[in-house]
Amino acid sequence: MASKRELEARIGGLQRQVNAQQAIIEKIAAELDIPIAPAVAQLPVQANARADQLPKLPPASVEALASGNKILAIKLLREQSYPSLSLKDAKDTVEAYEKGPGGALGSGSAWA
Repeated sequence: MASKRELEARIGGLQRQVNAQQAIIEKIAAELDIPIAPAVAQLPVQANARADQLPKLPPASVEALASGNKILAIKLLREQSYPSLSLKDAKDTVEAYEKGPGGALGSGSAWA
């Protein structure tokens, strides 16, 4: 079994490769004038993530979630920000956002 240090080094190398590929994709998209969605690598987040690690939901998703419509919030997240995100990952992301770093969204968290 690899040591923690070896695994971290390997993950770092993989992240650099992903970043390099993302830069190439962004360059090609810019040359062809094709809009691209934000990097999906940021998602999903764990439910116990800090506020600065949580994704930004589109305003429409935040509104839907605040009004109690989680299904619409998930749908809007996928349509407006992360079209290639799986339904499960979108659900997990919205639920992590809903719980926030200190509990439920309505518990005084102002990190939206």
